[in-house]
Amino acid sequence: KCIDKARETDDTIYICGFKAEYKVSKEELIDRTRKKLREAKANLMVANDVGREKRGFKSETNEVFIVNNENVVHLPLETKREIAIKILDQIIKDLKAKNSPI
Repeated sequence: KCIDKARETDDTIYICGFKAEYKVSKEELIDRTRKKLREAKANLMVANDVGREKRGFKSETNEVFIVNNENVVHLPLETKREIAIKILDQIIKDLKAKNSPI
């Protein structure tokens, strides 16, 4: 997978992955995402349930969970543009905390 190759190439690179599931509970979505986060050695994973109405690939809106090693942030249903901005804000916050160049 691309994430695995990126991590093999540079173990210091910041990796944000995405996890799509279909009609699972919130708890199951978060559990599966945490597992993927560990397996991929990613810094951040963004998870969503594409089986729910007004969410996923063919929708202008989405609801996601941002998962890292410390916590889970729920972003309720809103435009994909707003969600993208919030994901980028989290990545910038993480990079600043690590004193990484942005």
